[in-house]
Amino acid sequence: NNKEKRVENPQVAANKKAETERLLKEAQEREKDLFVEKFMKYIDKAENTGSDGKYTKENPYTRVALGKGDIPIERGAVGKYQISEKDWEPEIAKFAKEKGYKYTGMDSFKNNPILQEEYMKHHVRNILLDKYYPQITNDFGDAGMTKEQLLAGVHYAGYGNMSDVLYNKAFNSKIH
Repeated sequence: NNKEKRVENPQVAANKKAETERLLKEAQEREKDLFVEKFMKYIDKAENTGSDGKYTKENPYTRVALGKGDIPIERGAVGKYQISEKDWEPEIAKFAKEKGYKYTGMDSFKNNPILQEEYMKHHVRNILLDKYYPQITNDFGDAGMTKEQLLAGVHYAGYGNMSDVLYNKAFNSKIH
């Protein structure tokens, strides 16, 4: 019973491997797109108290002092997704410039629903999901929270503040 072992052409094997990797990457990108859509709905629902789904809304309950030169100003989080100028304005300016949107500051952001939607997709995918989610889960695991809850904390409070909250939660649970 001599069965010959079939040897696959190395080029065919390399092509199969490349196609498998391409399909896996496409599936991962689709999964990210679905998460981004789900998360944006999650934030929009959570923000109904602050923004009522209105792109021009400024939430007075999230006011923070900002310094512009020597002139202190105060501004709450703005827009449908309640973006904090203090935490995210440089990223918004960079994104708007790269994508060709007219941007002259948070007032122009507040008055541009398309920019808000496009920036939020970018923000969730590239900043929250790709940058901060791996860091926070590496440092704290899931901390008993859903992915949406962890990323919402980073979105609202910034990574450093969210890390402090999770560190204090972990520390306090160990001493009690």
